[in-house]
Amino acid sequence: MKKITFIISFAVIAVFAASTLFAAGDSGKIWDEILKITEKCTDNVSYTMKTNSKISGQAVSTNMKFYFKNVKNYRVDSDAAGQKTRMVLTDKAAWVYIEAQNVVTNMEHSSIESIDIKASLEKQKSAADVSEGKDGANVTYAITERETKNKTVFTVDNKLGVFNKMQVYDGKGELLTEAVYGDWKFGKISDDTFKKPEGAKEMTMPAPSATEKK
Repeated sequence: MKKITFIISFAVIAVFAASTLFAAGDSGKIWDEILKITEKCTDNVSYTMKTNSKISGQAVSTNMKFYFKNVKNYRVDSDAAGQKTRMVLTDKAAWVYIEAQNVVTNMEHSSIESIDIKASLEKQKSAADVSEGKDGANVTYAITERETKNKTVFTVDNKLGVFNKMQVYDGKGELLTEAVYGDWKFGKISDDTFKKPEGAKEMTMPAPSATEKK
């Protein structure tokens, strides 16, 4: 069984600088810029994201807020249909808080995969094509998987130089998920951001066996 993956997507944290534009087909420079800006945007930054998705034909909306001190210290708050959770990973601890139960579940730190931005993008680069386009005055970047033809389109706010939208399409061109980003703030993320809620009950998730870690 693979290591538990903390719920975070590089598509969520990727940000593109609108001031740096590339000619169509210059994919190498686009990928390099994605790496450069993505690394920047895991360094003392917070932002919100609202997603609308279709799951088994049903519409599902989720509101999230991300706090990154760096790739080893971050927090994700989410609200899905009134169910509020908080996920925290630091260089020393990993836990999930469920507000309705007022319970913090501690997880074995070694079972959480670390974010390796460069390795993730290199893997994506080997299996996908990237292109640049326009959405009105805004720049768009499309990443299309060669095998499945699934496509993710990022729209950049040219005034702020950050994401304002992400759309995910299946191979048939059907929109599966749309995410809207906002409230971008760059500045020091305090260690207090990663404190456990006062008064919460605590439990510990059993450590995975040697077989499960494989």
